[in-house]
Amino acid sequence: VLQDPRSAMDPVFTMETQFEEVVASRTGKRGGKEALEEIYSLLRSTGIASPEERCRQYPHEWSRGMLQRAQLVMAFACRPEVLILDEVTSMLDPTITLQILDTIRRYRRERDCGIILITHDLAVACEICDRVAVMREGRIVETGGTRDIFESPAHPYTRLLISGALGCTC
Repeated sequence: VLQDPRSAMDPVFTMETQFEEVVASRTGKRGGKEALEEIYSLLRSTGIASPEERCRQYPHEWSRGMLQRAQLVMAFACRPEVLILDEVTSMLDPTITLQILDTIRRYRRERDCGIILITHDLAVACEICDRVAVMREGRIVETGGTRDIFESPAHPYTRLLISGALGCTC
């Protein structure tokens, strides 16, 4: 799931067409009432109201937060064992960020899915991660349990990052 949800959508197709394509990639069949009901259910679970109506719209008619949820739904519809999330909450307001994180946590719990979260937002990492790998200049400088990393950082760069993350508590 990418940072910029607009870049993941094709502007010339309705959202329904794009959802159908994702389901078809998993099942080998296009469309069908059962597939759409699954999509509508996933959309509702992420907080998208009136999914039947919304799916007839084009990506430009959806807000950034709605498109980020659509990306999550597309990923969830593929039923992955591991979900890679790249800066999924950047450029979202705090309320939407919390809703997105809640959706991810709920999916992880319900589907027993692994999550790899790429983020610069330490508060987000604290909120959702069990383990953290701190990177500097493309290299991992420290790894460990989230609480261990935030309470007792060993590497100077990790300490520097955490000291700059005001209000971040695990």
